[in-house]
Amino acid sequence: MRKYVAFVILLLMGSWASFSQAFGIVINDQQVTGLMSAVFPVRQTMGTWQVTLLNPVPEFLPGQQQVALAVDMQLQEGERQAKAWGKVSGQLAFDKKLQQLHLVRPKLVDFEVRGGDIEDAQPVLDGLRQYVGQDLPVIVLFDVKQMNLGLPLNPTAINVVNKGIAIEF
Repeated sequence: MRKYVAFVILLLMGSWASFSQAFGIVINDQQVTGLMSAVFPVRQTMGTWQVTLLNPVPEFLPGQQQVALAVDMQLQEGERQAKAWGKVSGQLAFDKKLQQLHLVRPKLVDFEVRGGDIEDAQPVLDGLRQYVGQDLPVIVLFDVKQMNLGLPLNPTAINVVNKGIAIEF
């Protein structure tokens, strides 16, 4: 799958050249989802909970230049476990040194417990809810090095568009 996505990206890069010597690509929602599958699940700590974000579904918010991810969440604190659904939203930034596209300053904008040991863990879950609206650690959306392109990318602009991400070089 990664080689297919990398091939599509290279094909798009070559086919969208402009007269000003700049070129760009648009990575659509399905391609973004495929690229994220190489770096998800993501594990983070929120308070005393270990939180695993799974099954990301991107939503593109071009007016705000943000990407939101609807995710399944597995929460664990010691023996206590819970399952939840959540949505994180943030802006995009490309780390040229690491060759990664990041969701920076992601915020947990929605959170809903959907099962697990929630009766015993209710006070801790209430504590976890305090993270709604708070900045979380950076989330890697995809890692160019894992695509084995053989060359580093050096984008000049990254924009959120309807149903995708536009990257200019």
